[in-house]
Amino acid sequence: QRIAVLDRTREEGALGNPLFLDVAVTLKESGVKEFEQVLVTGGSAGIGQKEVTPSMIEAVFANLESSAPKTRYTVGIEDDVTFTSLPYNTDKRSNDASLPRSIRQCLFWGLGSDGTVGANKEAIKMIGDHTELNCQGFFAYD
Repeated sequence: QRIAVLDRTREEGALGNPLFLDVAVTLKESGVKEFEQVLVTGGSAGIGQKEVTPSMIEAVFANLESSAPKTRYTVGIEDDVTFTSLPYNTDKRSNDASLPRSIRQCLFWGLGSDGTVGANKEAIKMIGDHTELNCQGFFAYD
């Protein structure tokens, strides 16, 4: 069995990120023989306020399934110092290949002061109220 632990922090010089260390030590010291054989990998995701996308999670699972997974890695940023980054699909313009074909994604752009935020919220409500689709909105202000 294998477990991937993702943390929103990166501790340079440490043996691993805090959550990874907690999970790994808990499993090893549990006294349960099966848990002692579990491979635990630790990664950083969401660093620098980067959103974690389905493609990034797909990369984490691909790493877990590989014959020689990286045990410490980052996903979502290009680590050009320690070269521990996992490759993932960075094309945000197209529907994510890691999502089922029944899922649709839409990007609505606006300035925030021109009424587009309210209009986009209303569009999302209308889609959810008048179609078979489930909707979720996320708004980021820069």
